[in-house]
Amino acid sequence: ILSFMTEEHHRIRYFVVKELPHFGKPIPPELISRELKMSLSRTTKILDDLERNLFFLVRDAQGAVFWAFPVTADKTPHHLTFSTGERLNAAWAVDAIATPFVQGRLRKKPLSITIDTVCAHCDHPIKIELNSEMKYQVDPDGADPLVFSPQIDWESFSKPNIIPDFWQRSVFFWSEEHAREHQPRAEQMDGFYLTMDQAVHSTQIIQGALFNFI
Repeated sequence: ILSFMTEEHHRIRYFVVKELPHFGKPIPPELISRELKMSLSRTTKILDDLERNLFFLVRDAQGAVFWAFPVTADKTPHHLTFSTGERLNAAWAVDAIATPFVQGRLRKKPLSITIDTVCAHCDHPIKIELNSEMKYQVDPDGADPLVFSPQIDWESFSKPNIIPDFWQRSVFFWSEEHAREHQPRAEQMDGFYLTMDQAVHSTQIIQGALFNFI
């Protein structure tokens, strides 16, 4: 999945993911070009490549990056508060779990993030404290969250981005019971239900590979 990327692709990708929480709004290509000292034409070409390959970023109509997985300046149900003061949203439930791991490594310092989200079945609030070493605490104590990760046939996937098919379907559930109750009314629920322990473990493997941390 990373085979198309040059060192410049990685630089731009790391930059937008790391800086989107600081910026708090879509990052225009002109800013990326200036900060990384690349030509605007080269910057735009690399952004085209990253967006076309689905798992990296999405731009708005003006060409500014507003999704830089795992974070987004767009509105989602998964609100993030960084220990460093920034506030932003996670692209989807699995990315909420990934954010402290990814951001800690890009910034080269430990941090923690509070995830404020809701159960997709009952809308009950769920708060998760999670740090860059993937240690977590769930509040309230009665919650035992599951993280749903949709199963997508990527070989046949042909849409311009993965927002509706992946983000809107990757959610938190208060408990296994709530996930079971939700299934009959869901439009499409093929995928994996992960406990918090499973989610934090798989995050380190998947995101480590996607960000070339390993």
